[in-house]
Amino acid sequence: MNVTKQQALCMFHCEEYTNDNVIRLQKRLEEMEDLELCYRDDPTDPVMVSKRTIDNNPEKYHLYTSSNCAGNGLNYHSR
Repeated sequence: MNVTKQQALCMFHCEEYTNDNVIRLQKRLEEMEDLELCYRDDPTDPVMVSKRTIDNNPEKYHLYTSSNCAGNGLNYHSR
């Protein structure tokens, strides 16, 4: 299953996958400069981990790809 970083942000915070939520949660993530959203084995189970931990354990932690659509006014809904 392909999960984008924007979808994972909403999953992590148990929020509906909408454009407004994506924008708000991306801002919150950016404010946590040393943390990043990633997953271990299951992309539908996101976790927050320090960037240094991710960099030092690339076989253990996997980053999400970003959607190009966030912030363009489109509505997103849970699937």
